[in-house]
Amino acid sequence: MLDTNDNSPQFEKAFYEGSVKESTAPGAEVLRVRAIDLDEGPNGEVEYFFGEQSTDTTIQLFDINSETGIISVKGQIDYEKANLHKFDILAKDNGSPRMEGHCSVKIITVMNTVLMEYSTTVPFENGISDLSCFSQHFSCLCTTLWSITSSALCVFLL
Repeated sequence: MLDTNDNSPQFEKAFYEGSVKESTAPGAEVLRVRAIDLDEGPNGEVEYFFGEQSTDTTIQLFDINSETGIISVKGQIDYEKANLHKFDILAKDNGSPRMEGHCSVKIITVMNTVLMEYSTTVPFENGISDLSCFSQHFSCLCTTLWSITSSALCVFLL
């Protein structure tokens, strides 16, 4: 007796979340989605695809292995261009007609740590001096640590 294709693939979770650093090399795994189809034989075999509404940017930056459901980095990740990626993944069985399930994926881009060292001797006039430093990453929410060292007693405000 042959199995009837009466079950659609079901993801283990409706929502998957992962993160990726800007410095992540292409080919690196970000996360894995998994769907199960209770049918037998080809009717129960599952393949994974990006959802139809996936943006060109998503398809340029990420890849999905159609057999394993592993989502990996495909392009150059850049926090300044996009720090959040949302898309759907489809799981389709090999039955006739093909049945499908879907899940949502959110991948957060984590900014590389920016270490800057700025060292200078600052002339004081009337006890006041001005020191400034700039990084393109300061426009985002991040932590900045300043350290002022001196061999003489001084009072300062930041």
